[in-house]
Amino acid sequence: MKRSVFGLLGSAAIGVSLMAVSALTPQAIAAQSWSVQEQEAIDHLRACWETWSTEDYDAWVETCNLDPSGSYWSSEELAPNPMETGHGYLRDIVLQTLQDGDVVAWDIRPIKVTTWGDVVAVYFYGIMHLRDSDGNVSIVQDRRLEILREVDGRWGVVGGMLVVGAVGG
Repeated sequence: MKRSVFGLLGSAAIGVSLMAVSALTPQAIAAQSWSVQEQEAIDHLRACWETWSTEDYDAWVETCNLDPSGSYWSSEELAPNPMETGHGYLRDIVLQTLQDGDVVAWDIRPIKVTTWGDVVAVYFYGIMHLRDSDGNVSIVQDRRLEILREVDGRWGVVGGMLVVGAVGG
């Protein structure tokens, strides 16, 4: 059976029109879904940030469960030794933030989570609102990679990196 050129072009035009209409129609964006293990790691990071916002350094250390064999790296020029053994730099970031002002709001926005057995890498945007002694609020935004490991049912931060001032999410 032969088709006319008009019939083929007409069908194509209708198809393109339907695609254009569906592309312009508001669609619900599907939320990211994580595996149980990935969600546990994200929840652990949220607990670390929540504790950080309480401005209790010792509670932060206990909550985050820092693995002493890990390292933390940063793009920040102020870091005297951006790649150091242990978590001295991460500790310094937290203490400096607490000195800079009161944490009035925070959020982490996971981008991607990758797992290897009991190790999880969480890529996320971190956002913190700080109020200084004059009442001014500043916003600190960065991109982060946190490496976590589960040992005996407890998550801990092994290491990671942060790019200060990166906006996103």
